[in-house]
Amino acid sequence: GGLVAGAGGRIADASGRLRLFRGFNVVAKLPPFLPRRDAFDPAFSLVAEDIATLESLGSNAVRLLVSWPGVEPARGSYNDTYLDELEAIVNDLGAAGVHTLLDFHQDVYSPFFCGNGFPDWATHVAGYKPLPNASEDQYGAAPFPKPVRGQALPRDAHTGYVPHKACAATAPFPEYYLAEATGVAFQALYDNVGGIRASLGAFWARVAARFAGNPHVLGYDLINEPWSGDIYRKPVKLEGSKVDREVLLPLYDELSAAIRAHDNDSLIFFEPAVITSAIPLRRLAEEVGFDRPPKSSEGKAVLSYHTYCPLGGIVGEIAGEMVCSEFFDNVFGNHLPTAMETAGVPAFLTEFGAVVTGEGFDAWTLNEVARRADDLFLSATYWAFKELGDPTTQSEDKQGVPHEGIWNTTTGELDAGKATLLARTYAAAVAGKDITLHTYDPQTKEFALVYTHTKELATEATPTEIRWSTYVCPDGVSAHAVPSAATRVDAKSIPGTVLVWLNASEDTQVMVTVRRREGGERGRAPGVADRRGGASAADGGRRLDPPWSALDRPGSSGVRDLAAV
Repeated sequence: GGLVAGAGGRIADASGRLRLFRGFNVVAKLPPFLPRRDAFDPAFSLVAEDIATLESLGSNAVRLLVSWPGVEPARGSYNDTYLDELEAIVNDLGAAGVHTLLDFHQDVYSPFFCGNGFPDWATHVAGYKPLPNASEDQYGAAPFPKPVRGQALPRDAHTGYVPHKACAATAPFPEYYLAEATGVAFQALYDNVGGIRASLGAFWARVAARFAGNPHVLGYDLINEPWSGDIYRKPVKLEGSKVDREVLLPLYDELSAAIRAHDNDSLIFFEPAVITSAIPLRRLAEEVGFDRPPKSSEGKAVLSYHTYCPLGGIVGEIAGEMVCSEFFDNVFGNHLPTAMETAGVPAFLTEFGAVVTGEGFDAWTLNEVARRADDLFLSATYWAFKELGDPTTQSEDKQGVPHEGIWNTTTGELDAGKATLLARTYAAAVAGKDITLHTYDPQTKEFALVYTHTKELATEATPTEIRWSTYVCPDGVSAHAVPSAATRVDAKSIPGTVLVWLNASEDTQVMVTVRRREGGERGRAPGVADRRGGASAADGGRRLDPPWSALDRPGSSGVRDLAAV
């Protein structure tokens, strides 16, 4: 709580410190729409050991599914037991210093369309009640998944769902957005057929009433990757920027108002149409169309943005790096900054990654996205912490088992490659402004931050906070700030955190460096002793005197001497 959005395109806390969040998605798309809570499981749990792992990786945020069918399994009938379980997870994470972004997550609307997210009753109210072997679905759309594929897919005689194996064997799940039936379902939401749109607002009101005032809640992500609507009857729906502005923004106004009736403090996260954000290549780009944040969320709205390079794994490793380098150039150099400026809000990279391994092209992808997020001081949550039986993923093996999480589900241990790449040192709170350097070297594990520490934040209660991973740096870190006469550094009092205070009466440009120690006492996070994987000099660590070591010599003017060194 107490966060604001918009200070120079950044998220800030009540004191004015700039805040950065890093962590993981925890999204259980299948019933009971919760991770396992009774015992550790490398694919399905979120228990004390998992939370200790999040701590050891330096995480301070989780994007957590709040399921509409979990909250409202029958229309007008709310499942408070589900909300109790969700609240317990939020509070357990919060006790470990991890904030929660509550995410209404959907992919391709419903299991009727090889997706998930919307309750069955919401689909039925819209007039869609699929029958096995029907020549036309009840609300006038061609049988699913036409025209994506010529033949209608089989359906379970009891539920009407398309079996997951049939979905996975027929097409990658994003193609199902192009099915006529999927588009008509989304259009029914936007047109409030049967009151569905109003019911989605009531769902968010119920959630906000439960979590209002909870200090561990970062905000609410209104809807994950919304589709444009009925693109066949209304071809204008293919113009993503118009969909953002003319279709989604009015919906977000209503959902934001429903939340604000109960919670005026938490941030509102809003996403562009998936057709806008899916392929921001230079010659194919649709700009994000939002020209303002949702009403009633001004000053507390954040653009929720996803980035996956769609071609990298298809064209081979070397060509993939070339193609995806251009792709990310446009995402982080143009598409995303333009969207932030036009809407007048900061952004949060709520999804990236979904890689299968921590090696080769996958490792390059993680480093490339993380490096660019560091450059922009951009909060980010990796997809995903665990598989949780994800039915809508493109990171499956030949047996249909997803491999997008950071756990080896065969051995039960962390995937050391992925975990080490993602557990980067970062500045979680900056007591100042004008961040000109925020960088981490994945080889040496060295971090550097340059910013102006403002005199207003030169208090004991408002230090700069730098988070580091006890998993990657089991022997601790050393930290140094210049100019040393004007700063005080504490790298020991709080595990995984470096604190920096200003001892000056005027704004001062400060450089902070954090380096992994080798040897000495080992800092091991509780609960992960048997599944750490470890990190040592063998994984690329090396010790070099940094070029800024001369900056604090007698007679130096501090960081301002950097260009001359």
